[in-house]
Amino acid sequence: MGLRDMKGTLLKYVIVFTLVIVSGGLLMNVSHDVQRTEREIKHIDREIAREEENIRVLRAEWAYLNNPVRLEMLAAGHVNLISPEAAQLISDMSVIPDNDPQAMIFIPRRSPLHRDISYGASSSLSIQANDFPKNEKNTDMPTYKDRGAR
Repeated sequence: MGLRDMKGTLLKYVIVFTLVIVSGGLLMNVSHDVQRTEREIKHIDREIAREEENIRVLRAEWAYLNNPVRLEMLAAGHVNLISPEAAQLISDMSVIPDNDPQAMIFIPRRSPLHRDISYGASSSLSIQANDFPKNEKNTDMPTYKDRGAR
C-alpha cells in the first residue's frame, strides 16, 4: 500500500464525513422548520376555535335580538301603532283607483291574464281575466273574525 492509496482513502473518508455533516445540518434545519410549522398550525387552530366560538355567541345574540316577542315589546314601547280594525283592511283591490295621482301607494297597472301556448301547430290557448269569476268568497279557506286584534 502506497502513499497514493492512502491519500485516495483519506480523501474518500473526508468526502463521506463532509456529506454526513451537511446531511445532519440539513436534517436539523428541516426538523426546526417542521416544529415551527406545527406551532403555527396549533396557533391557527386556536384562532379558528376562538372565531367559531365568537360566531356561536354572535348567532345566539342575533337570535335573541330578532326574537319576535322581544321586537314586539320594543315596538309597543317605542312606537304608538295600533292594530288595524277589520273594516280598515282591504280585501278587494278593485276599490283602489288605478290612476289616482293622490294615492299614497303604488299599484302596478292591471293587465289581463294572457297565456299563449302553442304546440308547433297554429293552435293557441288564450285565457282572459274576464273568464274567472270575480269577488266570490272561497268557502274552503278558514276565516278569522278577530284577525289582527290583540
